Amino acid sequence: MDAIADIHASNAARIEQLGGIIRHYTDLTEKLQHSHAQLQQTVQSLRSELSEKNRQLERRKRLAALGEMAAGMAHEIRNPLGGIELYASMLARDVARKIETDMTYPGQIRVTVIRETRATELAK
Repeated sequence: MDAIADIHASNAARIEQLGGIIRHYTDLTEKLQHSHAQLQQTVQSLRSELSEKNRQLERRKRLAALGEMAAGMAHEIRNPLGGIELYASMLARDVARKIETDMTYPGQIRVTVIRETRATELAK
């Protein structure tokens, strides 16, 4: 009988060890599931953040392109205006000289043209 009791005791010890292993396995599985859930949340958060950063980057690219386009347009507008300004100032000087030389009494017209010519020259 002692042999049978020893076998039962040995089986009980093995069952207890097996139970401990199963409990440890279950605990470890729960920790892994929890860790997996946290990692999934982190991945989802990072994907959302990446998506937002990509949207911001695309917006910045569009704004940069818009800025370049506006600079080009401003350049194209200023180029002809420079020529127009040059010819307008030349015309103003010619008109002022003509008024000074051709009129015997220039009156208010002469004074106004000369003032405008000087104001244009000072503004440059």
